[in-house]
Amino acid sequence: MTFVLLCTVVPSSEFIVCDADSNNIVTAADATFVLQKSMIDTFDLPIQNKTSDWFKYVDVDEDGNITAKDAAYIFQKTLTGIFEVKYGSS
Repeated sequence: MTFVLLCTVVPSSEFIVCDADSNNIVTAADATFVLQKSMIDTFDLPIQNKTSDWFKYVDVDEDGNITAKDAAYIFQKTLTGIFEVKYGSS
């Protein structure tokens, strides 16, 4: 099953899904931050200093983990304006 998701502003929020540095623009830097977090758990994403709900903004495939796959989806978003998340696939 494939869903095409857009990284948009979450209602009633000042934060954007995919925006790891919380500057209200999704860029390759956000993907780089997420990739670094996936490799070094102690690395603090800039958004972690701004909201306790940071995880829901960077776990873009909603699998409960911050992984390189999340970073890849964010990179895809920066290149195409959308990203596809294939739920149930590895």
